[in-house]
Amino acid sequence: MVLDNRKIKKSKIENNKLEHEEVTERDKIFKTLIHFPGSSFTDLWDKSIESNKFTYYLKKLEQEGTVEKREGKYHLTVRGKAKAVTISGATGQTQKKRPFVALLLVPRKDGHYILYKRMKEPYYGVCGFPGAKVEMGEEILEAAKRELFEETGLTGEGKIVGVQNAVIINDGVVFAHMVQYIVLFDEPSGDLIKNNREGTYEWEKKDVVLAQKNLFPDVEEVIKSIEAREFIVKEVQMIQENEKFVDIKSKVLIKIPDFF
Repeated sequence: MVLDNRKIKKSKIENNKLEHEEVTERDKIFKTLIHFPGSSFTDLWDKSIESNKFTYYLKKLEQEGTVEKREGKYHLTVRGKAKAVTISGATGQTQKKRPFVALLLVPRKDGHYILYKRMKEPYYGVCGFPGAKVEMGEEILEAAKRELFEETGLTGEGKIVGVQNAVIINDGVVFAHMVQYIVLFDEPSGDLIKNNREGTYEWEKKDVVLAQKNLFPDVEEVIKSIEAREFIVKEVQMIQENEKFVDIKSKVLIKIPDFF
């Protein structure tokens, strides 16, 4: 039994070494082809491992469709180039997380705003305006229009009325980071979907929206700038303690009065 355990442990160690070796060699290949497309086998192989092993790892990349051989030289395929966007050419490692492009949808009708209560994590139970992400290749306003309909059943033409570089900090640590386009939908049409898997939606007066106890802290500033008809670009930090919003810090970078 002791010998069997030793064999199992040795096998696991060997497997881990091979997995680490493969990841390392694949990263090296990507690093080289990012900067030197059209490299030969000799260019890619630095002789740190046996030739047959390196050939095996290179073939696997070809089989995955991220590397291809053309006229005796190796290149990244279209899929490989898309993957290379997330890899640092300096280290060959996956890059750190970066902010994502987001939308803050603000439907307004007859002096009322949509009050959205989020019913999923993160921010479960927090109220505000519907948020959404831009899909790869989408235009901002087309994405906003699509998301508005998918989430609320409403349709309309949106207008970008602000941009905020929004960082959420929980207990002193960056929890989320997004560049948000604030899109106003004035007088949208359609029957409001009041419940879906995202949360609940209600038309409410401004005072009711702002009276919510568990409110995203940027809502008041967004409403204020919209009703002042100002286009604002700003830095925003929304502060949480133990996952509860307690403060907001804003710095206006650009303010254009009477914008819309």
